[in-house]
Amino acid sequence: MPKAKSCRCCGTKKKCSGAHVYAIELKSEVTADPKFRKIAGIGEDFTGRCFYVGQTRSHSVECRFKQHRAKKRSRKRPGATFECTCKNGTPKDIQYHWSNAGNVFVRKYTKGLAYELFAHLNPLPKKINPVEAEAALAQSLREQGFAVHFA
Repeated sequence: MPKAKSCRCCGTKKKCSGAHVYAIELKSEVTADPKFRKIAGIGEDFTGRCFYVGQTRSHSVECRFKQHRAKKRSRKRPGATFECTCKNGTPKDIQYHWSNAGNVFVRKYTKGLAYELFAHLNPLPKKINPVEAEAALAQSLREQGFAVHFA
């Protein structure tokens, strides 16, 4: 079975049993948005790389990225679904709801997944809380001089 680029244990269709962290690189135009600058703690003159950092327990990183990128009008339609193969490799329609909503900055400014920043961390060891791992990855990227938004 081919492996996913985001995790040494996930397949390209079926997710492994572990939780995952991820980083999505954003276009530099995101720094023009005052809300992003406030969340990321940067000034108007920031010129470095920008990221959104997240974590997922029930979906693969690639599936979660697809959810982030879904257009708002597509998600808000009554009964709107997305195709997911994470459980067993077979496509299944999953309804959108608050817990799988996308991020506005990712939807508008995405460049793509920055595998080189997180793939070596996945899957997360069972003893590590995914929310804490997300915060740690975000903090590590900030310490490297990047602008980072995380939930």
